[in-house]
Amino acid sequence: MSDISEWLTIFPENYKFNGKNWNMFKIMITLAAEVQGAEGYLLGTIPDPAASTVTPSAAAATTQVPGETPWYSTQSTAEEWRVRNEMWKSLTDLYDRLSELNALG
Repeated sequence: MSDISEWLTIFPENYKFNGKNWNMFKIMITLAAEVQGAEGYLLGTIPDPAASTVTPSAAAATTQVPGETPWYSTQSTAEEWRVRNEMWKSLTDLYDRLSELNALG
C-alpha cells in the first residue's frame, strides 16, 4: 500500500465533519478536491471506467498497476470509482436535505 500521506488530507479539528458543520465541511472537501484535481468526483464528471468501451490496443496502452490509487486519482479502478462516487453522493443527498430543512425552521 502507498504512503498514507499521498492521499490523506488532514483538516484542522474545527473543520472535520461532526454531523453539524456540513456547510463548512463541504467547502473544505470541495477545495481539497480542487487542489488535487479530483473535483470531478464531486461534480460527477469523472466517467465510470466500467462503462467505457476500450479497444484492445487502447487497453494495453492504459494498463494500470495493481493496487489502490490515491483518492484524487482520475484513473481509478471501476470499484474505486463506484465507492468514491457513491460516498460523496450519499453525503450530499443526506446533508444538503438536512441543511435545507434546518433553514426552514
